[in-house]
Amino acid sequence: MHKISSKTLFSPVLIRRFVTNKNLGFNDPNHTRLVIIGAGYSGLQAAAHIPRLTTIGKYHMKAFDKSTFVHYTPFYDVVPFDLKTQEELEKPTLSVINETINIEFSAVESIKPDQNKISTINKEYTYDYLVLATGLNPNFEKIKGLEESLNDRECPVITTVQFADALKAKREFEFFHSGKVLFYNSGRAKVPYSGLNLAILFEELIRKRGTGFRNMTDISYITDQPIIFPHIKHSLKIQEILRNKNINHEGTSLELIEVDGKARKATFLNKETNEKVIKEFDLLYVNPESELPHALKGLADSHGYLDINLNTLAHNKYNNIFALGHCARTKDFITTPKAITQQSVTVAGNLELTIQALSKGNKRPERYAKYSGYTVVPLFVGNQKILRIELDPTQLDTFLEPSSVDYYKELYVEPNIYFKLLTQGAWFGESGFKKPRFPLTS
Repeated sequence: MHKISSKTLFSPVLIRRFVTNKNLGFNDPNHTRLVIIGAGYSGLQAAAHIPRLTTIGKYHMKAFDKSTFVHYTPFYDVVPFDLKTQEELEKPTLSVINETINIEFSAVESIKPDQNKISTINKEYTYDYLVLATGLNPNFEKIKGLEESLNDRECPVITTVQFADALKAKREFEFFHSGKVLFYNSGRAKVPYSGLNLAILFEELIRKRGTGFRNMTDISYITDQPIIFPHIKHSLKIQEILRNKNINHEGTSLELIEVDGKARKATFLNKETNEKVIKEFDLLYVNPESELPHALKGLADSHGYLDINLNTLAHNKYNNIFALGHCARTKDFITTPKAITQQSVTVAGNLELTIQALSKGNKRPERYAKYSGYTVVPLFVGNQKILRIELDPTQLDTFLEPSSVDYYKELYVEPNIYFKLLTQGAWFGESGFKKPRFPLTS
């Protein structure tokens, strides 16, 4: 018979579990200590990390999401090239999490932050703390004719915003033989480097079909940004890659404003001269601008970004609201899988620091865990290689030479880390299995 020491019996963990379970029946069913809006790629990481890194237990959390599936969204871009299947990228939400987190599969329609309330189509709930992990919605309506063209199965206008969109892109790539192909990338897209990945992988796909097919294919990469990548050094490197692959890039900021799918014409606005430019196409890929879901727009700043502190991921007005993932993006940071994991553990750390501060009567903590903004952009460059672009605001930005090792790691290791470790709170990013030690703001 095993003996239980008094030290073990009265450990904070056991006491917390005892009190939590004992009081479960007396809780207000419409009140939750912590609400997480979004149980997708970002939200499930937060739901897994918070019980491991804070005093909020799984029974005091409630997550909301309208989808019953979680997707490895970073790899929608490779679906058209048969590098990943739906089974590898899509899992039932309840089969991924290792503990029974209270999830309601419904959309949150509104947030009343002054009252600590959220509303779904059926109910209203109150919370003490709120974590936003909703992602972003594509703003198809901003480009005239785009949504109609995307929904037309016979129209060669494609995107990879959703998995179904990636399947249409796959079909168009399979049927394509020759002509003009345009890849358009908005700087405010959910994944602002998708257009680059698609253009390079498509060029390799056509080249493998034979020199004749490649010679009859004119590929152009177009963006509404003044440079091809937010950082000059990386922009020059990417321009060199495009030149070597004979992918046209004019170096001019062109914003896509209209698509005529039937006439195969795309209208752009030259942001430098304010003149319209019309380009014909046989195939058009669009990575559109994305925006916050309607429920979050009341928490945004004047530029349409969430009004959060970039270092702490806490809302500037509401000290009990935090955000991570694509909905937390700003014009200064690129959101990638590496960034989201770091954001998840940072949000958990600052959530606990806020809980401690409020228990002492303070409105906000004196110091926060700091999100550095470090991330890695994986850019497919062909020949089963990936160029890792490291972005670190505290250091000179660096990148390694294209690597096959990184290619296989990104395609096969990272999805397994996400589905088997991150969503279970067993992996913390840069610190691996070890709980992180947070650098604090001064």
